[in-house]
Amino acid sequence: MLYALTKLLIYAYLIEKVWLVWSPKDPGNKEKPSRWHGRLYRGCLLSLVPFCAILFLMIFGRIAEIRKDGTCVIGMKGYA
Repeated sequence: MLYALTKLLIYAYLIEKVWLVWSPKDPGNKEKPSRWHGRLYRGCLLSLVPFCAILFLMIFGRIAEIRKDGTCVIGMKGYA
């Protein structure tokens, strides 16, 4: 779970870096256009959707139990 969350945050940081480098700049206008109007930014955010799904499945698909014989079982369900 920590691996997927860390990867998601790194990609979110890199998307912001891409926005800063590739955003349109107009010297006469000091305001930058909104991030949501850029196709590149929306495309990058769309690439984060699978990581969010994986993180969701890892949180809700985990197994952590102690059996009657004292054995500890830690893992993921089949769909996760």
